[in-house]
Amino acid sequence: SSRDEFEPRPLGDENREIYLYDLHTHTETRITKNESDDWSPVFLPDSSGLLYVAEHQSGGTLEFTDRTSHWQLSDFGEQAHRTLLADDRDHTAPTALPDGRLAWVQIADGTYTIVAGHPDAHADTLLSDSRPKGGLQTSPDGSQLTFFMKKDENIDIYLLNVYTKKLQRITASPSD
Repeated sequence: SSRDEFEPRPLGDENREIYLYDLHTHTETRITKNESDDWSPVFLPDSSGLLYVAEHQSGGTLEFTDRTSHWQLSDFGEQAHRTLLADDRDHTAPTALPDGRLAWVQIADGTYTIVAGHPDAHADTLLSDSRPKGGLQTSPDGSQLTFFMKKDENIDIYLLNVYTKKLQRITASPSD
């Protein structure tokens, strides 16, 4: 949420923070408080922490395309944050798989790659091409990923089998 901003910022210059809401006690805990734009939180499969994307401006510009993103990991116990996957690629749209792996989109040199694995180890490439992708979500059994992808000048929803890497287009309409 950007609820703690005193004044609205232009698109691409948001400073969203991550909050945790307890459904039983109806209490809210602010997880992040910094100058980066924090978003796309996902619980780790073992519920030991929260992974989120942190975007930072590069070169003092407000242009969205000049921002870089990396992952932060928040440990609930001590509220410690550590950086994962901070390199020259953009890492976005993380989702947890039931087998303990993560899936995410990494972007480098105009290539959008959906990968699955552990952030600190080699990840398996599931799909790679130049079409923009995002919004990864996993099926309850972890065998499929849904995501959106721009193809033929519009955005549609796709289903990707994590094990066979078979891609299936779910929607095909002239609208996004």
